[in-house]
Amino acid sequence: MVRLGIKQTKDIEVFFAVTAIGPTLAAAGYFGGLGWLFWIGAAFCAFNLFMNVASGAMKFPLIPGIFMFAFAMNWTPWFLGVAAGLALYTALEAVSEIPALLKA
Repeated sequence: MVRLGIKQTKDIEVFFAVTAIGPTLAAAGYFGGLGWLFWIGAAFCAFNLFMNVASGAMKFPLIPGIFMFAFAMNWTPWFLGVAAGLALYTALEAVSEIPALLKA
């Protein structure tokens, strides 16, 4: 088998990248004043949450729901708060994956 110089990745590296890209884009969009980038990041976060629930990794998204509700109550407009709360939860989820990434 020819490897063509491409490094073999482990599954945990791919999962971490998928989890971390959403909040990274959302934060860059929010703090950079680029609304379209913020919403792309929020879409990645929503996709990550959907995949967690669909795969059975998360039975019921109570904690992300709490984050989204708390931010929606305090931000105007509310849907911006929902996206920011989801991005914060996803960022914390990505940080929690770092120890497993370092072990691999």
